[in-house]
Amino acid sequence: MVLLKGNASLVSIPKYVAFKGHNGCYLSSRWIEGHQYHQFSSSDIGDSRVRMETFITKDGNIRIKSNYFGKFWRRSPNWIWADSTDTTTDDPDTLFCPTKIDNHVIALRNLGNKNFIKRFTYEYKTSCLNAATDSIDAYSRLHMEEPILEREIYDINFHPADSRIYDQTVLVMATGNGTNRTEVPNTMNLNLSYIETESSTWSSSISIKLGVKTSIETGIPRIVDGKVEVSSEFTGSYQWGKTITKTQTIGSTYQITVPPKTTVIVSLLATTGKCDVPYSYSQRDTLINGEIKYYEMDDGVYHGVNSYNFTYETKSKPAS
Repeated sequence: MVLLKGNASLVSIPKYVAFKGHNGCYLSSRWIEGHQYHQFSSSDIGDSRVRMETFITKDGNIRIKSNYFGKFWRRSPNWIWADSTDTTTDDPDTLFCPTKIDNHVIALRNLGNKNFIKRFTYEYKTSCLNAATDSIDAYSRLHMEEPILEREIYDINFHPADSRIYDQTVLVMATGNGTNRTEVPNTMNLNLSYIETESSTWSSSISIKLGVKTSIETGIPRIVDGKVEVSSEFTGSYQWGKTITKTQTIGSTYQITVPPKTTVIVSLLATTGKCDVPYSYSQRDTLINGEIKYYEMDDGVYHGVNSYNFTYETKSKPAS
């Protein structure tokens, strides 16, 4: 994953990416007039010409390689060709400064002429990539997609010691009452029921996952007695960053002894809190061309909400 500098935050562009333009077509590597151009002309993300590979520089800019041509992007004169074999970061025409527009959309400024690259038609070249504008317009917005068939997230290792628990609130989960109008104490059972809601979200603080079908094997952290513990497990398909909510009705029986001529009100209290738990994980991507790529990541963040510290509170009043 490649870090981007955008909107005062660090996000990432995927290692392998396909760019889609304002016309709904993917940017593809094309021979035009004897040069390695890039043209927004492909309708298929599986087209071997649309896959680009990204590389970060030490100052946060990026270099982009056309996997089809096997060469880096370069401005010449303002068209963006894939004809550079220079592996250094010395040539500003091969460097691009990213600006984040939203989670899936970026704009890229070429450092050679300081212009943003865009879909451009000129000199008998139609919808080709050109460093042509000094501001971000509709034609310079690049929608990112990952040319990946499937992704597997596994070997998740949570770090509870580095977790954060916050927004803790004590709630009344259920109430019940028992009334004894006799002259002697009376023992009775109160049946209380309440709705318990828990939510889980697996995300990453740096890397982004752009809608790729993902399978995940993971434990589920929960707040227990004021600290985070990893308990039950989840295995299955998961949309990265989506919140999974589980709601269930739970019954509870509480035995009380009610004094004579008295009503006892019982409340079941619980603390509801949120937790953020960092984790590391392994990632296995199967690219559209069948290649398999492995990554070891340490930017995972689990967001959870659950209830804990269940206690009963009783109050008494004269029976009416």
